[in-house]
Amino acid sequence: MNERTEYNTSKFYMWLMIVAFMAGMLVASMFCAHILNQTLDFQQNVIGVLYQIDESNAETYIQAMFEPLSQENLDKGQTALVQHGYTEKGIQFLGENMGLWKSGGIGFGLLFLIGGVVLVCFYQMRKMHRLEVEALQQEISALQQNKMKDEYIANQNQRIQSFIENITHQMKTPLSRVVSSLDIVEEEVTDNVSKQHIEECYQHLDSINVLLKRLMDIGRMEAGKVIFQKEKVDLGELFEEVRNGYARDRSRVNIHCEKDKMEYYGDEKWLKEAFTNIICNALEADKSENPVEISCSQSEDYIRISIRDYGPGFGERDIPNIFDRFYLPEHVKENHTGIGLNLAKLIIEGHQGSVYVYNHHEGGAVFQIILPIYESLKVRD
Repeated sequence: MNERTEYNTSKFYMWLMIVAFMAGMLVASMFCAHILNQTLDFQQNVIGVLYQIDESNAETYIQAMFEPLSQENLDKGQTALVQHGYTEKGIQFLGENMGLWKSGGIGFGLLFLIGGVVLVCFYQMRKMHRLEVEALQQEISALQQNKMKDEYIANQNQRIQSFIENITHQMKTPLSRVVSSLDIVEEEVTDNVSKQHIEECYQHLDSINVLLKRLMDIGRMEAGKVIFQKEKVDLGELFEEVRNGYARDRSRVNIHCEKDKMEYYGDEKWLKEAFTNIICNALEADKSENPVEISCSQSEDYIRISIRDYGPGFGERDIPNIFDRFYLPEHVKENHTGIGLNLAKLIIEGHQGSVYVYNHHEGGAVFQIILPIYESLKVRD
Protein backbone atom coordinates (compact mmCIF):
# COMPACT_ATOMS: atom_id res chain seq x y z
CA MET A 1 0.00 0.00 0.00
CA ASN A 2 1.54 3.28 -1.10
CA GLU A 3 1.29 6.62 0.70
CA ARG A 4 -1.55 7.93 -1.49
CA THR A 5 -3.63 4.77 -0.91
CA GLU A 6 -3.06 5.02 2.86
CA TYR A 7 -4.06 8.68 2.79
CA ASN A 8 -7.27 7.94 0.83
CA THR A 9 -8.16 5.05 3.17
CA SER A 10 -7.63 7.19 6.29
CA LYS A 11 -9.71 9.94 4.71
CA PHE A 12 -12.49 7.43 3.93
CA TYR A 13 -12.62 6.15 7.54
CA MET A 14 -12.59 9.69 8.88
CA TRP A 15 -15.54 10.73 6.73
CA LEU A 16 -17.36 7.49 7.52
CA MET A 17 -16.96 8.15 11.25
CA ILE A 18 -18.19 11.74 10.81
CA VAL A 19 -21.24 10.55 8.83
CA ALA A 20 -21.98 7.86 11.43
CA PHE A 21 -21.73 10.41 14.24
CA MET A 22 -24.06 12.80 12.42
CA ALA A 23 -26.49 9.93 11.75
CA GLY A 24 -26.44 9.08 15.47
CA MET A 25 -27.23 12.66 16.38
CA LEU A 26 -30.08 12.64 13.83
CA VAL A 27 -31.52 9.39 15.22
CA ALA A 28 -31.33 10.73 18.79
CA SER A 29 -33.06 13.95 17.73
CA MET A 30 -35.78 12.03 15.90
CA PHE A 31 -36.31 9.77 18.93
CA CYS A 32 -36.69 12.75 21.26
CA ALA A 33 -39.07 14.42 18.81
CA HIS A 34 -41.10 11.20 18.57
CA ILE A 35 -41.39 10.93 22.37
CA LEU A 36 -42.49 14.56 22.56
CA ASN A 37 -45.10 14.10 19.82
CA GLN A 38 -46.38 10.85 21.35
CA THR A 39 -46.69 12.48 24.76
CA LEU A 40 -48.61 15.44 23.30
CA ASP A 41 -50.88 13.13 21.28
CA PHE A 42 -51.58 11.00 24.38
CA GLN A 43 -52.47 14.07 26.45
CA GLN A 44 -54.75 15.46 23.72
CA ASN A 45 -56.47 12.08 23.38
CA VAL A 46 -57.17 11.96 27.15
CA ILE A 47 -58.55 15.51 27.06
CA GLY A 48 -60.80 14.58 24.09
CA VAL A 49 -62.24 11.53 25.84
CA LEU A 50 -62.95 13.48 29.05
CA TYR A 51 -64.51 16.32 27.06
CA GLN A 52 -66.99 13.93 25.46
CA ILE A 53 -67.98 12.56 28.87
CA ASP A 54 -68.06 15.77 30.87
CA GLU A 55 -66.66 19.14 29.94
CA SER A 56 -65.96 19.97 33.61
CA ASN A 57 -63.76 16.85 33.94
CA ALA A 58 -61.81 17.89 30.86
CA GLU A 59 -61.27 21.37 32.30
CA THR A 60 -60.12 19.86 35.62
CA TYR A 61 -57.64 17.57 33.78
CA ILE A 62 -56.25 20.48 31.79
CA GLN A 63 -55.68 22.47 34.99
CA ALA A 64 -53.98 19.41 36.55
CA MET A 65 -51.60 19.21 33.57
CA PHE A 66 -50.07 22.56 34.49
CA GLU A 67 -49.61 21.75 38.16
CA PRO A 68 -45.92 21.49 39.17
CA LEU A 69 -44.52 17.98 39.52
CA SER A 70 -44.29 16.55 43.01
CA GLN A 71 -43.41 13.12 44.36
CA GLU A 72 -46.71 12.96 46.27
CA ASN A 73 -48.77 13.40 43.12
CA LEU A 74 -46.61 10.89 41.23
CA ASP A 75 -47.14 8.24 43.93
CA LYS A 76 -50.91 8.83 44.01
CA GLY A 77 -51.08 8.55 40.23
CA GLN A 78 -49.28 5.21 40.22
CA THR A 79 -51.56 3.95 43.06
CA ALA A 80 -54.64 4.97 41.08
CA LEU A 81 -53.42 3.07 38.00
CA VAL A 82 -52.83 -0.06 40.05
CA GLN A 83 -56.23 0.19 41.82
CA HIS A 84 -58.02 0.35 38.49
CA GLY A 85 -56.29 -2.80 37.24
CA TYR A 86 -53.62 -1.43 34.99
CA THR A 87 -50.93 -3.83 36.35
CA GLU A 88 -48.75 -3.23 39.38
CA LYS A 89 -46.44 -1.10 37.21
CA GLY A 90 -48.79 1.36 35.70
CA ILE A 91 -46.02 3.39 34.11
CA GLN A 92 -45.14 0.31 31.98
CA PHE A 93 -48.68 0.32 30.60
CA LEU A 94 -48.39 3.98 29.68
CA GLY A 95 -45.09 3.35 27.95
CA GLU A 96 -46.48 0.44 25.92
CA ASN A 97 -49.62 2.27 24.85
CA MET A 98 -47.76 5.46 24.00
CA GLY A 99 -45.30 3.51 21.80
CA LEU A 100 -42.30 4.57 23.84
CA TRP A 101 -40.80 1.09 24.25
CA LYS A 102 -41.03 0.27 20.58
CA SER A 103 -39.61 3.61 19.49
CA GLY A 104 -36.97 3.44 22.19
CA GLY A 105 -35.94 -0.07 21.10
CA ILE A 106 -35.60 0.96 17.47
CA GLY A 107 -33.77 4.15 18.43
CA PHE A 108 -31.32 2.42 20.74
CA GLY A 109 -30.78 -0.32 18.16
CA LEU A 110 -29.88 2.28 15.54
CA LEU A 111 -27.65 4.11 18.02
CA PHE A 112 -25.94 0.82 18.89
CA LEU A 113 -25.38 0.09 15.19
CA ILE A 114 -24.07 3.59 14.51
CA GLY A 115 -21.90 3.43 17.61
CA GLY A 116 -20.44 0.16 16.34
CA VAL A 117 -19.64 1.79 13.00
CA VAL A 118 -17.97 4.68 14.82
CA LEU A 119 -15.93 2.30 16.97
CA VAL A 120 -14.84 0.26 13.92
CA CYS A 121 -13.82 3.47 12.10
CA PHE A 122 -11.97 4.71 15.16
CA TYR A 123 -10.18 1.35 15.53
CA GLN A 124 -9.22 1.31 11.85
CA MET A 125 -7.95 4.88 12.03
CA ARG A 126 -5.86 4.07 15.11
CA LYS A 127 -4.54 0.95 13.38
CA MET A 128 -3.60 2.91 10.26
CA HIS A 129 -2.06 5.64 12.38
CA ARG A 130 0.01 3.01 14.19
CA LEU A 131 1.09 1.53 10.86
CA GLU A 132 1.98 5.00 9.57
CA VAL A 133 4.05 5.67 12.69
CA GLU A 134 5.82 2.33 12.31
CA ALA A 135 6.46 3.02 8.61
CA LEU A 136 7.75 6.49 9.47
CA GLN A 137 10.04 5.03 12.13
CA GLN A 138 11.34 2.46 9.65
CA GLU A 139 11.91 5.20 7.08
CA ILE A 140 13.76 7.33 9.63
CA SER A 141 15.85 4.31 10.62
CA ALA A 142 16.62 3.58 6.95
CA LEU A 143 17.57 7.22 6.38
CA GLN A 144 19.85 7.14 9.40
CA GLN A 145 21.47 3.94 8.16
CA ASN A 146 21.89 5.41 4.67
CA LYS A 147 23.33 8.56 6.18
CA MET A 148 25.81 6.52 8.21
CA LYS A 149 26.63 4.49 5.11
CA ASP A 150 27.12 7.64 3.02
CA GLU A 151 29.29 9.17 5.71
CA TYR A 152 31.34 5.96 5.89
CA ILE A 153 31.78 5.88 2.11
CA ALA A 154 32.64 9.60 2.07
CA ASN A 155 35.23 9.06 4.81
CA GLN A 156 36.67 6.07 2.97
CA ASN A 157 36.86 8.03 -0.27
CA GLN A 158 38.51 10.90 1.58
CA ARG A 159 41.06 8.52 3.08
CA ILE A 160 41.74 6.97 -0.32
CA GLN A 161 42.11 10.41 -1.88
CA SER A 162 44.43 11.56 0.89
CA PHE A 163 46.45 8.38 0.47
CA ILE A 164 46.73 8.95 -3.29
CA GLU A 165 47.78 12.57 -2.77
CA ASN A 166 50.41 11.58 -0.23
CA ILE A 167 51.79 8.85 -2.49
CA THR A 168 51.82 11.29 -5.41
CA HIS A 169 53.79 13.87 -3.45
CA GLN A 170 56.21 11.25 -2.20
CA MET A 171 56.79 9.90 -5.72
CA LYS A 172 57.61 13.28 -7.24
CA THR A 173 60.93 13.61 -5.38
CA PRO A 174 62.41 10.20 -6.33
CA LEU A 175 61.18 10.66 -9.90
CA SER A 176 63.00 13.98 -10.10
CA ARG A 177 66.16 12.28 -8.86
CA VAL A 178 65.75 9.54 -11.46
CA VAL A 179 65.48 12.18 -14.19
CA SER A 180 68.59 13.94 -12.87
CA SER A 181 70.49 10.65 -12.80
CA LEU A 182 69.41 9.87 -16.36
CA ASP A 183 70.61 13.29 -17.48
CA ILE A 184 74.04 12.51 -16.03
CA VAL A 185 74.13 9.03 -17.56
CA GLU A 186 73.01 10.35 -20.95
CA GLU A 187 75.93 12.76 -21.04
CA GLU A 188 78.41 9.95 -20.39
CA VAL A 189 77.14 7.22 -22.76
CA THR A 190 78.11 7.30 -26.41
CA ASP A 191 76.58 4.22 -28.04
CA ASN A 192 73.20 4.53 -29.71
CA VAL A 193 71.67 1.50 -28.00
CA SER A 194 72.21 2.97 -24.54
CA LYS A 195 70.88 6.34 -25.70
CA GLN A 196 67.78 4.59 -27.06
CA HIS A 197 67.17 2.86 -23.72
CA ILE A 198 67.60 6.16 -21.91
CA GLU A 199 65.10 7.78 -24.25
CA GLU A 200 62.59 5.03 -23.45
CA CYS A 201 63.16 5.69 -19.76
CA TYR A 202 62.34 9.36 -20.33
CA GLN A 203 59.12 8.41 -22.12
CA HIS A 204 58.04 6.14 -19.27
CA LEU A 205 58.88 8.86 -16.75
CA ASP A 206 56.78 11.32 -18.74
CA SER A 207 53.85 8.87 -18.60
CA ILE A 208 54.27 8.55 -14.85
CA ASN A 209 54.36 12.33 -14.46
CA VAL A 210 51.18 12.65 -16.52
CA LEU A 211 49.49 10.06 -14.29
CA LEU A 212 50.62 11.81 -11.12
CA LYS A 213 49.45 15.16 -12.47
CA ARG A 214 46.01 13.74 -13.22
CA LEU A 215 45.73 12.26 -9.76
CA MET A 216 46.72 15.58 -8.24
CA ASP A 217 44.22 17.44 -10.43
CA ILE A 218 41.38 15.11 -9.43
CA GLY A 219 42.25 15.53 -5.75
CA ARG A 220 42.34 19.31 -6.05
CA MET A 221 38.99 19.41 -7.86
CA GLU A 222 37.20 17.21 -5.37
CA ALA A 223 38.67 19.28 -2.54
CA GLY A 224 37.28 22.45 -4.16
CA LYS A 225 40.73 23.93 -4.68
CA VAL A 226 40.32 24.48 -8.43
CA ILE A 227 38.68 27.71 -9.59
CA PHE A 228 37.87 27.72 -13.30
CA GLN A 229 38.62 30.94 -15.13
CA LYS A 230 35.99 32.72 -17.23
CA GLU A 231 37.79 33.70 -20.38
CA LYS A 232 36.83 33.72 -24.03
CA VAL A 233 37.95 30.53 -25.75
CA ASP A 234 37.81 29.75 -29.47
CA LEU A 235 36.97 26.05 -29.46
CA GLY A 236 38.17 25.62 -33.04
CA GLU A 237 41.62 26.88 -32.12
CA LEU A 238 41.55 24.83 -28.93
CA PHE A 239 40.91 21.61 -30.86
CA GLU A 240 43.64 22.57 -33.31
CA GLU A 241 46.11 22.84 -30.42
CA VAL A 242 44.99 19.46 -29.12
CA ARG A 243 45.48 17.92 -32.58
CA ASN A 244 48.96 19.46 -32.87
CA GLY A 245 49.87 17.74 -29.62
CA TYR A 246 49.63 14.39 -31.39
CA ALA A 247 52.61 14.67 -33.72
CA ARG A 248 52.35 11.08 -34.90
CA ASP A 249 48.56 10.89 -35.04
CA ARG A 250 47.82 14.47 -36.11
CA SER A 251 46.38 13.34 -39.44
CA ARG A 252 43.92 11.07 -37.61
CA VAL A 253 42.07 13.98 -35.99
CA ASN A 254 39.47 15.72 -38.17
CA ILE A 255 37.77 18.90 -36.92
CA HIS A 256 34.42 20.16 -38.25
CA CYS A 257 32.96 23.34 -36.74
CA GLU A 258 29.85 24.91 -38.23
CA LYS A 259 31.27 28.40 -37.59
CA ASP A 260 34.76 29.81 -38.14
CA LYS A 261 34.77 31.10 -34.56
CA MET A 262 33.11 28.92 -31.96
CA GLU A 263 33.46 31.06 -28.85
CA TYR A 264 32.86 29.86 -25.32
CA TYR A 265 33.62 31.40 -21.93
CA GLY A 266 35.53 29.00 -19.73
CA ASP A 267 38.95 27.90 -18.56
CA GLU A 268 41.06 27.21 -21.65
CA LYS A 269 43.75 25.20 -19.85
CA TRP A 270 41.32 22.84 -18.16
CA LEU A 271 39.06 22.46 -21.20
CA LYS A 272 42.13 21.52 -23.24
CA GLU A 273 42.96 18.88 -20.63
CA ALA A 274 39.43 17.43 -20.79
CA PHE A 275 39.27 17.24 -24.59
CA THR A 276 42.82 15.86 -24.79
CA ASN A 277 41.87 12.98 -22.49
CA ILE A 278 38.73 12.14 -24.49
CA ILE A 279 40.47 12.34 -27.88
CA CYS A 280 43.41 10.29 -26.57
CA ASN A 281 40.93 7.63 -25.42
CA ALA A 282 39.31 7.63 -28.87
CA LEU A 283 42.67 7.28 -30.66
CA GLU A 284 43.75 4.41 -28.42
CA ALA A 285 40.40 2.61 -28.84
CA ASP A 286 40.62 2.51 -32.65
CA LYS A 287 43.39 0.19 -33.87
CA SER A 288 42.33 0.57 -37.52
CA GLU A 289 44.07 3.94 -37.94
CA ASN A 290 40.73 5.51 -38.92
CA PRO A 291 40.30 9.21 -38.11
CA VAL A 292 38.64 10.58 -35.00
CA GLU A 293 35.87 12.98 -36.02
CA ILE A 294 35.29 16.13 -33.94
CA SER A 295 32.17 18.15 -34.76
CA CYS A 296 30.91 21.34 -33.09
CA SER A 297 27.54 23.03 -33.37
CA GLN A 298 26.10 25.99 -31.51
CA SER A 299 22.56 27.03 -30.63
CA GLU A 300 21.27 29.94 -28.61
CA ASP A 301 21.55 28.05 -25.32
CA TYR A 302 24.40 25.58 -25.66
CA ILE A 303 27.36 24.26 -27.66
CA ARG A 304 27.28 20.60 -28.68
CA ILE A 305 30.56 18.75 -29.28
CA SER A 306 30.72 15.20 -30.64
CA ILE A 307 33.92 13.14 -30.66
CA ARG A 308 33.55 9.90 -32.58
CA ASP A 309 35.95 7.05 -33.24
CA TYR A 310 35.56 4.01 -35.50
CA GLY A 311 36.77 1.44 -33.01
CA PRO A 312 34.88 -1.50 -31.49
CA GLY A 313 32.77 0.73 -29.24
CA PHE A 314 31.96 -0.06 -25.62
CA GLY A 315 30.21 -3.04 -24.10
CA GLU A 316 26.76 -2.53 -22.58
CA ARG A 317 28.29 -3.05 -19.14
CA ASP A 318 31.00 -0.45 -19.80
CA ILE A 319 28.82 2.50 -20.86
CA PRO A 320 27.26 3.28 -17.41
CA ASN A 321 30.68 3.07 -15.73
CA ILE A 322 33.01 4.51 -18.35
CA PHE A 323 33.56 7.77 -16.45
CA ASP A 324 34.12 6.09 -13.07
CA ARG A 325 37.59 6.48 -11.65
CA PHE A 326 39.91 3.51 -12.25
CA TYR A 327 37.26 1.73 -14.34
CA LEU A 328 38.84 -0.29 -17.16
CA PRO A 329 36.74 -1.40 -20.16
CA GLU A 330 37.38 -4.82 -21.56
CA HIS A 331 39.22 -3.77 -24.75
CA VAL A 332 41.65 -1.19 -23.31
CA LYS A 333 45.40 -1.58 -22.99
CA GLU A 334 46.88 -3.13 -19.87
CA ASN A 335 48.67 0.11 -18.93
CA HIS A 336 45.45 2.12 -19.03
CA THR A 337 44.75 3.80 -15.67
CA GLY A 338 41.07 4.71 -15.96
CA ILE A 339 41.40 8.26 -14.63
CA GLY A 340 41.59 10.35 -17.82
CA LEU A 341 37.87 10.17 -18.60
CA ASN A 342 37.01 10.71 -14.95
CA LEU A 343 39.08 13.91 -14.93
CA ALA A 344 37.46 15.04 -18.20
CA LYS A 345 33.99 14.56 -16.69
CA LEU A 346 34.92 16.58 -13.58
CA ILE A 347 36.22 19.44 -15.72
CA ILE A 348 33.15 19.54 -17.99
CA GLU A 349 30.75 19.36 -15.05
CA GLY A 350 32.81 22.12 -13.41
CA HIS A 351 31.77 24.26 -16.41
CA GLN A 352 28.09 23.36 -15.74
CA GLY A 353 28.22 21.03 -18.74
CA SER A 354 27.50 17.36 -19.24
CA VAL A 355 29.17 14.48 -21.05
CA TYR A 356 27.93 11.02 -21.97
CA VAL A 357 28.90 8.24 -24.35
CA TYR A 358 27.03 5.87 -26.62
CA ASN A 359 27.79 3.46 -29.44
CA HIS A 360 27.19 4.70 -32.97
CA HIS A 361 24.83 2.54 -35.01
CA GLU A 362 27.46 2.31 -37.77
CA GLY A 363 30.22 1.33 -35.36
CA GLY A 364 32.51 3.09 -32.95
CA ALA A 365 31.82 5.18 -29.87
CA VAL A 366 30.59 8.77 -29.62
CA PHE A 367 31.36 11.13 -26.75
CA GLN A 368 28.72 13.86 -26.56
CA ILE A 369 29.59 17.06 -24.66
CA ILE A 370 27.05 19.79 -23.91
CA LEU A 371 28.38 23.17 -22.74
CA PRO A 372 25.60 25.60 -21.76
CA ILE A 373 25.88 29.24 -22.75
CA TYR A 374 25.07 31.42 -19.74
CA GLU A 375 25.38 35.18 -19.76
CA SER A 376 26.69 34.99 -16.20
CA LEU A 377 29.72 33.01 -17.45
CA LYS A 378 30.79 35.73 -19.83
CA VAL A 379 33.36 38.41 -19.04
CA ARG A 380 34.08 41.63 -20.79
CA ASP A 381 36.79 41.62 -23.41
